[in-house]
Amino acid sequence: MNRIFKFLIRYILTFGSVIFIFTVGILFSRCRWLIRKVSTQLGIDEIMEQKTEPPELKLPTVSVDEILPFSDNPIACPAAKDGNISTLELLVINSLVGSCNPRNVFEIGTFNGRTTLNLALNSMPDAKVYTLDLPAKEEENTTYSIEEFDKLFIRKTESGSVYKTSELNEKDKISQLYGDSGSFDFSPYFNEMDFVFVDGSHHYEYIINDSDIALKLLKKGKGMIMWHDYDPGWPGVAMALNDICRKEPFDGMVHIKDTSLVMLRLDKS
Repeated sequence: MNRIFKFLIRYILTFGSVIFIFTVGILFSRCRWLIRKVSTQLGIDEIMEQKTEPPELKLPTVSVDEILPFSDNPIACPAAKDGNISTLELLVINSLVGSCNPRNVFEIGTFNGRTTLNLALNSMPDAKVYTLDLPAKEEENTTYSIEEFDKLFIRKTESGSVYKTSELNEKDKISQLYGDSGSFDFSPYFNEMDFVFVDGSHHYEYIINDSDIALKLLKKGKGMIMWHDYDPGWPGVAMALNDICRKEPFDGMVHIKDTSLVMLRLDKS
């Protein structure tokens, strides 16, 4: 009888706790973390991640030769590791940065800082490169959901390790920022940037959010925005960019053939 009584007490307390977690508790990060754990245990995450068909890539495509003649722009750390952009993509970005000579650059998603270093290397000598990354300790406290595969890149020892250990002086141009792009205060950087590279979370809501932020970052709405991982393998990115390209000024977006890069060039005239 004592065992049954203890079970009933445990049941009542647990039931009350569940009601709290799924109502008022959703305002607290610890409770949101518990909800994610419950959904994982019940197999809900697997159901949500089941895909029928990969999304179609709907953006118009241009070849690399159409957008730039390759120049002699330098490249740092050409060999790509898992989580990095490809060597071809790095060459494209370096050439575009070199051609538009930005004085202020913003990167959403630092990872190991390989692209960050190249942005600094190919920008103006007095340029400033700002790069934002989510600290590993904030993984369970984000504004929107995070793709499971993204977590592998969040759980690193240090953001920007490549540029921080580089012997190139260009690393002095770089300012490392930390935070969740869904809640970070970008306002000090609004209307200041000439070039924005979006390569953070791959979740649909984050791509929509980061794209809107990128536009606000551009100085007088002019300059260049680039996105990475426009690929059926990243359905959140593909679907988000397919959606935002329907409205101005994103209707000028193009997918660069043989890469997963998308470019939007907004005239400075």
